[in-house]
Amino acid sequence: MEDRKIHYKMYKAGKHWLFAAIAVATLGIGVGEVRADNISGTASDSTVLSDKTVSTENNSNAESTVIKNNSTAVSTEVGESTSAVETKQEDSSSTKENVDSSSVNKNKIDDSKEKVSSSSSQKEQVTPTVDNTEKTIGVVTPGATQEHKNGNWYLKDSNGKYVSGFQEITDQNKTVYYNPENYQMVYGQKNIDGHWYLFDNVTGALKTGIQYINDQKKLVYYDNKGQMQYGSINVNGKKYDTDKVTGAFLGNGQKNIDGKWYLFDNKGNVLTGFQTIANQNKVVYYNPQTAQMVYGQQNINGHWYLFDKVTGARLSGFQNLKAYGENKVVYYASNGQMQYGQQNVNGKWYLFDKVTGAMKTGFQDLKSYGQAKTVYYASNGQMQYGWQVIGKNVYYFNPVTGAMVKGQQNINNKWYNFGTDGARLVGLQKIPSQNKTVYYNNYGQMQYGWQWVNNATRYFDKVTGAMQYGQQNINGHWYLFDNTGAMQRGFQYISSQNKLVYYNKDGWMLYGNQNLSGKNVTLDKVTGEVKNLRGQQNLDGSWYLFNNNGKVLTGFQNIKDQNKTVYYSPQTAKMQYGQQNVNGKWYLFDKVTGAMKTGFQDLTPYGQKKIVYYNNQGQMQYGWQNINNNKYYFDDFDGSMYTGAHMINQVEYTFDNQGRLLSMNVQQYRELVAQDIATNIKAKTGITVDSDWNNQNDNYLAFTLHDVAQLVAKGQLSATNEAIQTNMKNNGLFEGKTLSIWMNYYNTSDMFKAEYDAVNDYMKDFAVKNSDLKDSVLGVGSTIDGNTVKVAVVLFKLGNTDVTETQATSKIVNKVSDVYSAPGVTSSAVAGLKSGDTLTEKSGVSNFVTTETLTGKKGEKISQNDLKMIFNNLAGNTQGIEGQEVIKGQDGNNYHYVYWLNDKVNGNNVGKQEAFLEANKNAVYGGNIIVNYSATLTWGNPVKENTSNVGTGKPTSQMTADEITLAYKTGTDTGLRY
Repeated sequence: MEDRKIHYKMYKAGKHWLFAAIAVATLGIGVGEVRADNISGTASDSTVLSDKTVSTENNSNAESTVIKNNSTAVSTEVGESTSAVETKQEDSSSTKENVDSSSVNKNKIDDSKEKVSSSSSQKEQVTPTVDNTEKTIGVVTPGATQEHKNGNWYLKDSNGKYVSGFQEITDQNKTVYYNPENYQMVYGQKNIDGHWYLFDNVTGALKTGIQYINDQKKLVYYDNKGQMQYGSINVNGKKYDTDKVTGAFLGNGQKNIDGKWYLFDNKGNVLTGFQTIANQNKVVYYNPQTAQMVYGQQNINGHWYLFDKVTGARLSGFQNLKAYGENKVVYYASNGQMQYGQQNVNGKWYLFDKVTGAMKTGFQDLKSYGQAKTVYYASNGQMQYGWQVIGKNVYYFNPVTGAMVKGQQNINNKWYNFGTDGARLVGLQKIPSQNKTVYYNNYGQMQYGWQWVNNATRYFDKVTGAMQYGQQNINGHWYLFDNTGAMQRGFQYISSQNKLVYYNKDGWMLYGNQNLSGKNVTLDKVTGEVKNLRGQQNLDGSWYLFNNNGKVLTGFQNIKDQNKTVYYSPQTAKMQYGQQNVNGKWYLFDKVTGAMKTGFQDLTPYGQKKIVYYNNQGQMQYGWQNINNNKYYFDDFDGSMYTGAHMINQVEYTFDNQGRLLSMNVQQYRELVAQDIATNIKAKTGITVDSDWNNQNDNYLAFTLHDVAQLVAKGQLSATNEAIQTNMKNNGLFEGKTLSIWMNYYNTSDMFKAEYDAVNDYMKDFAVKNSDLKDSVLGVGSTIDGNTVKVAVVLFKLGNTDVTETQATSKIVNKVSDVYSAPGVTSSAVAGLKSGDTLTEKSGVSNFVTTETLTGKKGEKISQNDLKMIFNNLAGNTQGIEGQEVIKGQDGNNYHYVYWLNDKVNGNNVGKQEAFLEANKNAVYGGNIIVNYSATLTWGNPVKENTSNVGTGKPTSQMTADEITLAYKTGTDTGLRY
């Protein structure tokens, strides 16, 4: 069985001092049995108390731990305070023998390092070292180690000899005593050389100061040598009387000793536990371990109590613990014990947290407290009932149980509905379980009959409250309600009966002869159907179509005399316009005439910026389409016509700006150029050049070079030998040298001609030596921009690289993008700045970009991320730059410029960073980086003084109120952008 030597370290967590146990593993059985019943703790400054002492093998050992009120948190059972007992002095040191152990643990003194030794048996011979010199307190034995054996602690010197007497264990900051008779550490009370000492029952540490001897019900005092004192003694400058025989403090009743309150009975015995101080009308509690009166929160026998922080009086009722270090309100019963869970106090229900006892407020789910309900407690903690307005919502709580209601509820013969969160619902609400929609007014009450809701007249069943839809006969009149429940007026098509009828302003269906929409209309006297109209008819602003029998028509209809096909909705019989989805197909109908559109159509006037194509049946087309001997591709999702380059089924195709597929896509173009150049080179030199990007026998060398050439064509890789060689090495692990780089541009109107011209032009410029061509590879890249195709051809040879990588640093050039005048400035500058000017150093515009940031591979394109890093170090982004040059105005006054980073591209505001990135999208290392600034002409001298040709200005932080007013009137820069 493993023992542990426990070291305690005190640390602070928030407002609370805590003990951390540092365990040192040892072997054997522990020093003694420590009883700590009912252990509990809290996050507040509190002490958990116990009446029980720590027991050891010797029952006479006495617990004498001194407990500070704001430090410990150990709870044990508390018993009633006992009557006076005979006071006597007993030797209660423990020997702790005959405990089995198979191994020992040694702690080396002064080193904090542990050594482990083993004991072969319980009967191992001990060779003692006898110390016959006069005993002194705190002897430090050099090189000593502690040993735990058979349940007892021993101390060995550096020679392995057991030592005895008082010993100082420096790494544990304690003085202990080893019995000279058996060399075992002693505990409890011990008479040594005629003096009584007290050693901790657990650690064996020598005690000093005022100590309570629990089993003798007395307070005694040990001096700084640990010796019990008698008679008149001095404690921290005050004199006290103690018994000349037992050392017990003498007293009767309450007594303050060294700032702590104690209680003595009339026989002089010290009392502990709960005690009633009758003449002060209070119940207090004396710590069973220290006999001291306690204060604040205390856990006693598993119950929390609160004692006044000044008087120590036990408190009851509602208590706010803010003054005691915790932000909560709790409740203590008449016996002083903290209460938990639901409690009825003076006829009101409260809820206290089942762990912390904190009074709850607001919504609370009582499931964990044994009741399946949600209730609400006001800010004073009292449970609420009936109607309650909480926040922006209204709730209802059962008048008897306080349970919050949900769903439909009949309250005082009115139906209400409450959401899943208990909030009362208003307005239109769908009841899925009853397949109906109902309406609740602003008071949450269900409404019936006619109601004006959401800008429409609606009807709700007089019994169920269900909103009505479709045709309804109400009080002898037919009405029509659409699928939202809104009552309809005017001409309406009843699709299920294929008839057009009319409802007046009251919603009634009309019959017979009526003058409607400026026409004499005959309505069937039974069905209300329109009977006398023929052909196209405009009724109330909508077009309808009737056949020769007077029946209204729907769907696609051909109007021959207008040479158009139109579409009448099967739901309303009205002519349709714009984009319409009919049976899963998209159609387009003229927004004025309703005529069905075919062919290419630009949908911008219809709210979508795209060109689509409708076949002869008027249906939108998707995917590949052959139209007028040209191939087009329309997006598979929205039908938009493709232009430019697009990946379709993992193949890149290119379309012109009219959507026509170019005669050759980029991949085909690149492949043909590569094949034809390789063929021409072999014909000219007799040497085969690898150009097949599908060749897997060259370890994908040609494939890699074609990718590199494509990067060059796209402008993503510098067209230099150095850049290509580096890319081949880094990305393909191919080391070698670039033989040639060739680029040119051609027109896309005839891609076959463009391919032919590219091959011929390349061969005209071809000048590579035959000796270099052996084992060489060819790569081709190409891009199309509008009507221009760009081609890049790279010839590369494996082997040693012939150039080294060159670094280059870019230069920042500050330029003027726009020139403004500040508010109030009406004069212009003499020889002032203009758009396009380059700013010199005397302008005062500077930046903070490091040389490292501006340095990279010479000729390599600067990445967008690196450009953003450069931008983040530019001045003039969030604060204007105060120009340092005095500018003379035409009016003779002094002015200066304030500079801000430009935020425009082609006159459009895009933001400063985006404008900077656009201006430098093709920047390479070693070239210029352009930084555009707007310049605002501002009245007055610059703020910061320069060494030449500048005046002295004043920042607004140093201006008077009058100066600031004048500055704004005349346009002086005040840190704002103009």
